[in-house]
Amino acid sequence: VQNIGYFFALNDYMNAELSMDWRSGARSSDVDPGFLRSNADMRYRWVDRFITGEFAVSYMALRNGTTNASWTWNHNQDFSKSTKLTARLNWVQNTQIQRNTTVNPMAANATIRSQLNYQTKIGPASINVGGSRVQYPGRPQVDMDFPQLNVTAGTLEAGPVAWTPSLRLAVSGSSRIDQGIQFPFVYNPLPGGGVDSSRFNASRRNMQFAFETPIKLWDFQWQNSFSVTEQFRDYPEQREIVGVRDTSLRSIRVFARTFETNVDWTTSFNLPRFFQGTWNVSPSINVQNVDQGGLFVRTERSGGRWVSQSKRLSYALTASPTLYAMLPGLGPIARLRHSINPSISYSYSPTASVSDEYLAAIGRSRVGYLGALMQNRVSLNLATNLEAKLRAPVDSEPDQGRKIKLLSVNFSPLSWDFARADSTGNGFTERTFAISARTDLLPGLDFRTSYDLFQGDPLSDTATFSPYRTETGITFSMNGKSAVFGFIARLFGRAADLSDSASIRPAQAAAQQNLARQTRQMNAAGGGAMRGMQMSLPESGQGWNLSLQYNAARQRAPRGNGVIIEADPAKLCEAFRAQGIAAYERCFLNAQTSPPTGLGTGQSAIGAPFVRQPPVQGVNANMSFGITRNWSAQWSTQYDVERARFASQQIGLQRQLHDWNAIFTFSQTPSGNFAFNFFIALKAQPDLKFNYDRQTFRSSNF
Repeated sequence: VQNIGYFFALNDYMNAELSMDWRSGARSSDVDPGFLRSNADMRYRWVDRFITGEFAVSYMALRNGTTNASWTWNHNQDFSKSTKLTARLNWVQNTQIQRNTTVNPMAANATIRSQLNYQTKIGPASINVGGSRVQYPGRPQVDMDFPQLNVTAGTLEAGPVAWTPSLRLAVSGSSRIDQGIQFPFVYNPLPGGGVDSSRFNASRRNMQFAFETPIKLWDFQWQNSFSVTEQFRDYPEQREIVGVRDTSLRSIRVFARTFETNVDWTTSFNLPRFFQGTWNVSPSINVQNVDQGGLFVRTERSGGRWVSQSKRLSYALTASPTLYAMLPGLGPIARLRHSINPSISYSYSPTASVSDEYLAAIGRSRVGYLGALMQNRVSLNLATNLEAKLRAPVDSEPDQGRKIKLLSVNFSPLSWDFARADSTGNGFTERTFAISARTDLLPGLDFRTSYDLFQGDPLSDTATFSPYRTETGITFSMNGKSAVFGFIARLFGRAADLSDSASIRPAQAAAQQNLARQTRQMNAAGGGAMRGMQMSLPESGQGWNLSLQYNAARQRAPRGNGVIIEADPAKLCEAFRAQGIAAYERCFLNAQTSPPTGLGTGQSAIGAPFVRQPPVQGVNANMSFGITRNWSAQWSTQYDVERARFASQQIGLQRQLHDWNAIFTFSQTPSGNFAFNFFIALKAQPDLKFNYDRQTFRSSNF
């Protein structure tokens, strides 16, 4: 039984709603024991005061004795044209219950997110302060980014001098971390014998502060930046201590907590450009650190003492021309334009030195250390575009032809250091390399791939140059009237309109509206909205629309015999098989639906344990199409390629009657819960409706 309650119109600005949801405990199971849920919703809107919002709360009592309370508060208020407050606050007491009792696939996979933002302007300065809080489905971990402060003063001018200061402060943290921990339990001996174990309340905190004061005097630019960063991890972790001058001296230490604080100052001088409009040559002088870390550093290895490194001058010369060629057209294309935008730079830095104390504090050894070498470096950054100008509809106006971007490819920078090549035989310095591509022929197409170039640490001569693909992603959407189909039709002499933006706009608007409604439902932690909103389908007669998203990510295997923390859900949950398949499935889903965020991926510091993630490969698809004149359908799915199984399904059918709309929907979540819904409503008055829901709560089969 759902949505039994009463609606109150409190006044002209507020209304309230009290409702109840009940599910029988007959033939109950561990996953579906039955429940009673009470909901309260209040909405308010003062147009003349520019205030809108809603407050909702739910309390659920399950027949097995567990309970869950959830709250939602959304608030928007405009104090003036330049001052605005936006709040999206959600809180859930028991995320396991919250996920097990939902039948919305988006809500089952989504994080429970809260956001707060306040922005204003004081004179020329813009101030933005806020933060976010995240809870994970089925997991106790909580991530919080608060406060996030950004202050931009704009450009302050006094004659030829222009000053553009800015300030940024970001504090983030995680509490009750449950994954990626080397020592998750603490063991204490009992007075009568035996050992008692309790889980660490692991937490971490990151802080970033930056103050930038760029000054421009005519064509001279002086860049100045002051920064403080800190990483603090409040849980025990192992470190391998290597002798700075003798790598045979090795020891293993376990620190109760680890930290790293960097204080840095960077400055550079950009000299006037020359050959503008052609080669665009720009010289610069930088004062940079010898090592990649901060100027002053303290860590647990230095015992909390501050150690410092030295700086050195770097001289650079950069040229960024634009090379292009005009090519003849073909078919509906009047002309092609191919442009290449390279950015070539040369930099030189003399040999420098780093103290033993500094290397010991960051965990490096002087043996094979490449950071202090002379830098004699050439860097290349490349982007290329292939554009087409279509033939004008009217031959007398050839300049009216529309321009489209056939292909745009961007490459991340690559650098070759001649001094490093003489020392190690390989001069590449970047650790990663990425490629991205876009085209207007497929709306929203976005292709990207990235590579890890080195096996090992690039600042050590033991690293091996070995490109390894770590990530690939493809996203695109299209329909029967997209540019690629019109282009093919024109090549075969058929009439087609390549101006696809107007043709697909209704379908895209309907899809965006549907996504917005589902997103609001997904983000609501409390109130009646969490029981599920009716799926919105696009109108019939609009053709078909398809959007696909493919993502694949994998990790390079670590080198050496260091400690490896497994983050594979199958391995983490193997111990729960003895408690039954239901316990194993719950553990597997908890570890799978949200990525581990304890230590992230790889190593948190030099000599720290390596967190190994399993490969991830999945496809998200959303398709809507008209079956007949009055029938339309929509299908959304998530498919796990690695495990060859569907993670979620959502299928909808819509039948347009004369004055009514009828919708049939089916959905299934990763946890195995599924629902069937029939909904019919009057077009002119949607409140005149009838709906039938059938929901089943169960655990999926692995």
